[in-house]
Amino acid sequence: CGTNEGLILTAIVEGGEVVEALHERVLGRALAEDVFSPGTDELLIAAGTILDEQQVESLAESGVDQMRVRSPITCEARYGVCASCYGRDLARGHRVNIGESVGVIAAQSIGEPGTQLTMRTFHIGGAASRAVAVSNVQVKSRGTIKLQNMKTVRNKDGRLVAVSRSGELTLTDEIGRERERYKVPHGALLTIDDGSIAEPGDVLATWDPHVHPVI
Repeated sequence: CGTNEGLILTAIVEGGEVVEALHERVLGRALAEDVFSPGTDELLIAAGTILDEQQVESLAESGVDQMRVRSPITCEARYGVCASCYGRDLARGHRVNIGESVGVIAAQSIGEPGTQLTMRTFHIGGAASRAVAVSNVQVKSRGTIKLQNMKTVRNKDGRLVAVSRSGELTLTDEIGRERERYKVPHGALLTIDDGSIAEPGDVLATWDPHVHPVI
């Protein structure tokens, strides 16, 4: 369709944990603009490229934390959706073919045989699951630690204890970009001071998720 519009995608992070990485979200999507290496003017991938597995891995290694991709939401095709805004055909692994049924039309085409399948009633038991409570902060990359909106005191063992209820811990890389952010609950024990350097895998804070400490 020739549009320059698109959606800016970033990694989905909940509670400091990366639920869906950026390279997983952009796989099979067409770039709406050129992607440059962070901190330099080196062109990594040109606009219009449909990203494959090798390209998204190289983008992840380069430290790219967001990019604009083509999307059916911003497509300007007069009828339907253009192939570039749709991206990869997941059934075949390449750019979607012209005339392929997508969206509502694809859903309607499978609706009739799907109805016939549901005539045979199956009763399937569901599995109960319990979410595991988070009890520490473990960083995934190297960087400088900053304590945000956090007041601390030292206990009798000389360790820092967070006494704020809205404190956060951030990790920034060597060029000042924020790479990770975590909420630190009231009463958490900190193993690192503000401004210190953390290595991948370091546990920076621990707490008991089932106990509310009195400080």
